[in-house]
Amino acid sequence: VAIDMDGNIQPVGDIEGGILGCSWSNDQEMFLIVTSSGCLLLLNNSFEVLEEQPLQDMDTSVQLPVLISWRSDGENVSVNFPLLSGERCIAVFTRELRLVSTW
Repeated sequence: VAIDMDGNIQPVGDIEGGILGCSWSNDQEMFLIVTSSGCLLLLNNSFEVLEEQPLQDMDTSVQLPVLISWRSDGENVSVNFPLLSGERCIAVFTRELRLVSTW
């Protein structure tokens, strides 16, 4: 949403299916969203989409919580999400959404 000059709230986009988790980076420059369709969306603080990519093997049939944690300098972010196997995965990405490692 955005607020216009008259103080009215205006929608600026729609995330079809909904959001399972989201988090601002510590410097408030990046906003990461995990959608219910298993996609990562990285936005800047003007809500422009910078990167978009799927989370591999994410179980989207269950609405379990997705946890997001940014490193203090904002260079990396971890995403904890359910897998199709029933287990959970922790994936670490750079701020450009390049996969660094998984557990």
